[in-house]
Amino acid sequence: MDSETCPESHEDTISEFPDEILLHILSYLPTEDIVTTLALSTRWQSVVSLLPSDFYFDFDWGFDWVTYGSGSSLCIPLDSCHDFLVQTIPHGSRIQKFCLRYPLLPDNNHRSMLECKSLLCGAARHKIEKMKLEFVIDPQNPYQKVMSLPHSLFTSDSLTSLELTMTMEYENNNLEFECPRIEFPTSIWWLPSLRNLHIEWFQDWEKLILPDCPVLEELILRCRHRNIHISIASARLQRLTIEGFMPHDSYSSLQINCPNLEYLNISDWCGHGDIQVCDLYSLAEADIDIDCEAYFR
Repeated sequence: MDSETCPESHEDTISEFPDEILLHILSYLPTEDIVTTLALSTRWQSVVSLLPSDFYFDFDWGFDWVTYGSGSSLCIPLDSCHDFLVQTIPHGSRIQKFCLRYPLLPDNNHRSMLECKSLLCGAARHKIEKMKLEFVIDPQNPYQKVMSLPHSLFTSDSLTSLELTMTMEYENNNLEFECPRIEFPTSIWWLPSLRNLHIEWFQDWEKLILPDCPVLEELILRCRHRNIHISIASARLQRLTIEGFMPHDSYSSLQINCPNLEYLNISDWCGHGDIQVCDLYSLAEADIDIDCEAYFR
């Protein structure tokens, strides 16, 4: 083949394909690759908008603490992720799983938290089935401000699984360490399809979430705060796991009113507070680990 018939190395031949072929190519790509593919040509942006309504997006985005905090560029910038959610894919698209791992940066990086909230608001425009939000904290450089989660995340009729967690960038065995405060919206919630809820290190959530989750079946709770008062009431709940990591001198209390509970796991619970449990006639399995030393002092 001579040079006249060979395309130049920089020629964009893929974009010359018809929409049907480009859509077929996109259907085999992970969502992250679709996002980066948009940088190849503006033509791809219009093609993504033609994806069928039953196409499932699957997001798994993690933003590194060190690179983001130092201002280094990421493979997928945060604003590109936001633009893809808001401007590229059609409103109300089906997202099978949306995972976001994001560092809670110190106060001098407050702008990044506004960008994070904007990204979450953009995600809430679509029909998400499973969502995992993981906020990374650094005990040596704590985030002091209160972060509020957008209300639109908690008014979804498509969400079946929700996981809200905090993890530490560095190992920290200090039980006195207070995690950053995450503020839940206090207006009306509505999660009619939520069946699985997993919450770690968050406060003041139970009275807001549970009443508006009529079909909730499984709840996993990990708590680390010194003085917490947990009251869990749900007629549909079948599986409950509570892990407590509080100091021995804490005054934490626990009240469980879930009459149809089939599985109960309480581990590493200690403190001076009361523990009240309703009659559990449906209970088939229980694993209880409570430090009773404080009650005999």
